[in-house]
Amino acid sequence: MRDQLVLFSTHEKAKEKGFEKMFNLTTQTALQKWFRDKHNLIIQVEYEEILSISCDILPQLKILRLNNEVGKSTNILPYEFRGVDYDTYELALEKGLEIALKYI
Repeated sequence: MRDQLVLFSTHEKAKEKGFEKMFNLTTQTALQKWFRDKHNLIIQVEYEEILSISCDILPQLKILRLNNEVGKSTNILPYEFRGVDYDTYELALEKGLEIALKYI
């Protein structure tokens, strides 16, 4: 399985915020790790079971800001994105990376 490259617009915004990657390629995993290590932001994709005839399990998104002083985290994902179902894990992660860039 290959790591997914971020969209060009996400790559450009990340570069503006100080993210540097070799060969001008930015993967979702590398950017997710950068948020975690440099900005105490966890972009988390979870699967939630949807109650329907098909019993689909679709990915949903969380963005957590870690507060190491008190050992807690706060979900900072805007309300309009909470509970939104995405078709794939990668689409949910891309949206989370895009939103997280607004918090740094």
